[in-house]
Amino acid sequence: MAELSFFATEDDHEALVTLLVSEYGARFVLDGTLPSEPPLTTVASVMSALRSAKHDPRFFVVSPSWQVEALQYGYVQTTTGTTRHFVRPRNGGPSFDCLASRPRVGDEGPQLVASWLSNFTDYYSVNRPGVSIPRPAAMAAAYKTLRGIIARGGKRTDVQETQKPGPMAMRGASMAFAQGTWLRVGDWHHVPRGDA
Repeated sequence: MAELSFFATEDDHEALVTLLVSEYGARFVLDGTLPSEPPLTTVASVMSALRSAKHDPRFFVVSPSWQVEALQYGYVQTTTGTTRHFVRPRNGGPSFDCLASRPRVGDEGPQLVASWLSNFTDYYSVNRPGVSIPRPAAMAAAYKTLRGIIARGGKRTDVQETQKPGPMAMRGASMAFAQGTWLRVGDWHHVPRGDA
């Protein structure tokens, strides 16, 4: 599995969404929605979902450039008797699995928690049990482009407590850090290189 962790502001997320929509005709399926609900197809609708979600939203990103099957859903019965649907990340698609962490305020002040974007080398076919779908070349190319966008103007971080390498901080996240926003993963503080 390829997973890319990064710190991002709302503007940074919007740049990634804009690229995916404009270059790849991407559609964003918000995890937890019903299978019958249409995907989000505009930058405005994705950003609205990001801003209004109760928790950090998780999206499954499909595109005519790489999707060969419908996504597959599962569901769970909650203790309150309701049903919660979810996308099964490696079934059907293929799709990018993206968690968009939003800015928050903690005990130490404003902070950004790392977001992530991941995809698998192959996916389980919904229509042909026992058959896997290799990651399409267009999806691998899109992932490489997204990695470049995340790195462009950003900085690699180091964990302040251990000095080990951490996620990239996109351009906006690096600027937010310089203005007093903490970059966090769990209990660890991250510092963009050159800012220590």
